[in-house]
Amino acid sequence: MTRVHTRRTFLATGGAALAGFYLAACSGGSGNTTSSTSPVTEAKVDGDLDYINWEGYISDEVISGFEQEYGVKVNQTYFSSFADLHKKLAAGQPYDVTVTASQDLPRLTQNGLLQPVNHDLFENLDQIPAAFQNPQLTDDEKLNEQIARHLGGPYAYGDAGIQWLTNRVPDPQPSYRAFWDAPEQADGHIFLFDDPTYTIGVALGALGHPVQSSDPSQIDEAAAALIELKPKLGGFTTQQSQTKVESGDSWLGFAWAGNMYLAYKELAQPETLGWAPAKEGGYSGSDFWTIPASAKHPGTATLFLDWLLRPENAKKNVDTIAYPIPTTAGLAAYADLTKDIPWLQVDEASIADFSRWTRPLDQQTAQRWQQAWTKVRAA
Repeated sequence: MTRVHTRRTFLATGGAALAGFYLAACSGGSGNTTSSTSPVTEAKVDGDLDYINWEGYISDEVISGFEQEYGVKVNQTYFSSFADLHKKLAAGQPYDVTVTASQDLPRLTQNGLLQPVNHDLFENLDQIPAAFQNPQLTDDEKLNEQIARHLGGPYAYGDAGIQWLTNRVPDPQPSYRAFWDAPEQADGHIFLFDDPTYTIGVALGALGHPVQSSDPSQIDEAAAALIELKPKLGGFTTQQSQTKVESGDSWLGFAWAGNMYLAYKELAQPETLGWAPAKEGGYSGSDFWTIPASAKHPGTATLFLDWLLRPENAKKNVDTIAYPIPTTAGLAAYADLTKDIPWLQVDEASIADFSRWTRPLDQQTAQRWQQAWTKVRAA
């Protein structure tokens, strides 16, 4: 299979610091954006589509097909991180469509950086399971309903968990404790992400604390546990962790499921690769398509969002990004893609377990995590 880009790959190389989102999004609603309080009433072309996304995070055929179908041009712009995107949206730069991480949606919605979407105009709305038409992204039901009105449909769903090589570390426990309890012969072959957003949470979970804890003493404990673990590590790696697996360096690591699909396709002995979500959870979520508040062509954007929901286009996108898309056709396409890899298979019920999804950290907690991470990296 041709190696594909995924937005996890771009997070690996261009991810923002923990506090980055707060710096960008808190300027939302500053007067630089012109948010529409009501969605468009017609799905019709009102200009070319100004689109911003990760580079390579969509099928080229889907883009060109839309241009041919509606006689428009898709002007593609790329961002290097979600913090980069949020700054552009807060500054009111006029993009018609973008993709947004689920954990960022509450703040983007509250700050008026997204337009509501008229779902009644979607011919393919029935492709979206009910749970993803109103995903439970927060504990505030009114806020969840507000977010739902701004969603243009789900995109890639991702799970991060534990990767191992069965001929090196047979049957590790499906827990973040596995990194601390690994056999001595694995020393130097254990890899965690070089990103506090995930690795502080891994340590918290290993200690039996909530993986998104805001308790200062628990965060300090997590930092101490990581400092203790450092001599056993091969290092902290980018989220593009499949490269460490393909080279044989990573016997045990933290990894995105989709990246392990890429590794599986490259390994000479793919049967030696194992992956499982940790029982502590905490690192799941989905991207969603949205219309920014500053969009100049919301009619064309509405047509594009519906275009993405067409079954044939969902399949093309799954084949390109190698992640499940939580639509009827998207899940079927992913099931076919992973039919020979049972540990990568997902179903609607497991994806829709929102208790496992990453929630946004408040600004003070994000700063504490960043400070703890600075100590870990300096030790």
